Amino acid sequence: MLPRRENDGGLFDWRTNRPKFFNAFHLCIKAILDTENDMILDHIIESTGWCDELREILTGHDVFFVGIHCPVEILREREINRSDRDIGNRFVGEAEYHLKSVHSYAHYDFEIDSSEQSAQQTAKMVLSAWSERGATNFFE
Repeated sequence: MLPRRENDGGLFDWRTNRPKFFNAFHLCIKAILDTENDMILDHIIESTGWCDELREILTGHDVFFVGIHCPVEILREREINRSDRDIGNRFVGEAEYHLKSVHSYAHYDFEIDSSEQSAQQTAKMVLSAWSERGATNFFE
């Protein structure tokens, strides 16, 4: 859909287009929820600004905010094994880069370490926690 992202001012300069893309992406989340759709979203909220923006955008929506943790060694292995990354590509390691800060500014409704069970078991545990949750959440 898009040209390969680069940080060189070329056809798809990620430094210029990234903020515009994520602003639109966050507004799309709101639009989906505003039309009474349910969704499960996997998103690295990589800054306090994004977290604040999403809290404002999602006010009034029922959000169950989950923090998924994983040791950095396993994170590296998973990222390298992804079929959509080139080994040696400068974008490999993005998740590891954000690992240091991403969990520092949010309080989750539920937290889990995804390295201790399969992805399917993790999903079942998250759904179980969601079904047993209390009335308040971080986004209210």
